[in-house]
Amino acid sequence: MKKKGSLFKILGIVILAYAILSWIIPAASSLGGDLKAAERMQTDLFGLIKVPFESFGVFASVILFVVLVGVFYAILEETGVYEKALEKLAKKFNGREKIVLIAIISIVAVISSITGLEVGMFITFPFIISLLMLMGYDKLTALAATVGATVIGIYGSTISGVMYNVSNQVTSSVAYGIGSTTYKASLFSGIVVKILLLLLGLAALIFFTLRHANKVKAVVKEEKKEEKTKKEEKKSSKKANSKKEEVVVKEEKPKKLWPLYTVLCVMLVIIILGTIDFEALGVSIFTKFDEWFKGVKIFGFPLFGKLFGDIPALGTWGSFDNLSSGVRFTGYSFIMIIGSLILAAIYRIGPSRYFDAMTRGIKDYIIPGILTALAYSVFIFTVYYPVFNTIGTWLVSLTKSFNVALSGLFSMISSVLYSNPFYAAGYGVTYLAQAAADVKVFNLITIMYTNLYGLMMLIAPTSVLLLTTLAITEVSYKDWIKYIWKLFLALFVVSFVVLIIVFLV
Repeated sequence: MKKKGSLFKILGIVILAYAILSWIIPAASSLGGDLKAAERMQTDLFGLIKVPFESFGVFASVILFVVLVGVFYAILEETGVYEKALEKLAKKFNGREKIVLIAIISIVAVISSITGLEVGMFITFPFIISLLMLMGYDKLTALAATVGATVIGIYGSTISGVMYNVSNQVTSSVAYGIGSTTYKASLFSGIVVKILLLLLGLAALIFFTLRHANKVKAVVKEEKKEEKTKKEEKKSSKKANSKKEEVVVKEEKPKKLWPLYTVLCVMLVIIILGTIDFEALGVSIFTKFDEWFKGVKIFGFPLFGKLFGDIPALGTWGSFDNLSSGVRFTGYSFIMIIGSLILAAIYRIGPSRYFDAMTRGIKDYIIPGILTALAYSVFIFTVYYPVFNTIGTWLVSLTKSFNVALSGLFSMISSVLYSNPFYAAGYGVTYLAQAAADVKVFNLITIMYTNLYGLMMLIAPTSVLLLTTLAITEVSYKDWIKYIWKLFLALFVVSFVVLIIVFLV
């Protein structure tokens, strides 16, 4: 609980610091506005309390999703086979831990890069973290393989970071939402640079993760051995002290693991297929199937259309409308609820046990949910008290022409404040395109903002992905920064070297 308290403390410092800035720096009405006309819009005491509450309303779908991840895993544990499934996998990977670690990091990064799941990847984190720890890795290694790998996917976003358009109208956007009609960019604009950033970022992450893992793995294994020995001693002690009674125990038929694996795999596939922007790739099979399925009539009545009418077609969950309305996270939550009910039916978990597990899950993940709300409240503060408009406009206006260093710094600061990628695009990226004026750099701006947004989510105290995972692993923000700062610095250098070369070429 102490470690979780430190996360609240760091968020409180960020919110308070921004509130103090609102008393010092005038707030421009918009990015690029007249700074001479800027007026002070001070945060009052009521605002400090009101804004976090408003965050619960604006980002309710994300907050609920985070809490439901806890509920889903509590129900998995209730099946009685979840731990066995993890132990079986860990045993199977014995002797190949490094290969498996590299594979997990690479798979998570690639999924993140092509889908733009971002916080949606959180659904896989408890499973991956538990598995890696059973394999003898420590929490920091597990964090690198989950949060770190997802961030690398954003850092080297391939087809998940462009809002493309036809005839100057937005037709689709993928989940990271970094882009604008101003750019007039195609889905594959700058794909070579994006893949290069993905590969360089992935190589750096794997290198730093393995170097740390090699140092701590022996220590972690020894600690686990001691822990196992103590548990066995306690068990034998209890048996020795207990009365010797012959009890006839009816052996239960062992529960099969394959239904659990199947349900988890199907859920992940649906989430991935739902989020990839297939329309942008010219694939319309899912939208056509959705139209047909919802149009099927039974005795003249469109039953499926009525039952599933509000569920968007696969391949559209990252669309502009579904991002802005929060439908994407509602879809993820729906998949978890259906998955948990199927598992409850397969493993005969009655209503009483099901709801008890739900209560445990909510209790375990309520803090990550609150941290999500507080992280996003920084964004709402930035909108209500637009001090950053003044800072951002001044920063980008220091040079008359587009400057990679200043625009990059602007991108990094705005990423921390507008930590939701959809809103980051709306408030930050569009301004850079307007300020640059030169059409030649529009594609560079798209790549730069997505890349630096990903970089900042690795350390930002407003990164929902980071905060929620630190909370469930009980790793302090301080310990994470101590561990990750070298990788962050390496990625920072890689980013600006690549971006400057692209700009000069």
